[in-house]
Amino acid sequence: MISAGKTRISKKDKVLITKLDQQIRNYVQEYGTSKDSELLDQAISDIRKHHEHQTRKSGQPVIIHPLRVANYICRAGLDAPTVVAALLHDTIEDTSITHKDIKKRYGKWYADIVEGLTKIKNTGFPGIAGGFLLMLANLLFIQALANTSIANALFTLSSIPFITAY
Repeated sequence: MISAGKTRISKKDKVLITKLDQQIRNYVQEYGTSKDSELLDQAISDIRKHHEHQTRKSGQPVIIHPLRVANYICRAGLDAPTVVAALLHDTIEDTSITHKDIKKRYGKWYADIVEGLTKIKNTGFPGIAGGFLLMLANLLFIQALANTSIANALFTLSSIPFITAY
């Protein structure tokens, strides 16, 4: 459950937000491209702007959730575009950002991933069972993304002998 309105972020939450932000930036800087870093900066700016006054039922700022999800993606060793998609994963559902907005700002791949994650939300099961199924569906979706990225990288590597030097 998310509510909007002027919220006061605790010092503890500010520290957590800063820590997660820095860990994610460090990861993308080390393992991504300069374009990935630019998209990451844009995504962090967007989620800060659009989740700024949102809180969860617990009172915790909503922005902590996408930062934690992206941090888990980093810890799993997935690629930088998947990290950026993880940051954006709730924007269509919980903010005024639309699929069209994401497509314009980030590209079709990101827009489709975010929309796909949004569509997984309704499991049809209440309570903890529904939450567990939702988490499992999201993990399977992220795994599919990782497999696609790995397959793409393997194909690219397999074509290296055919690339000519300039």
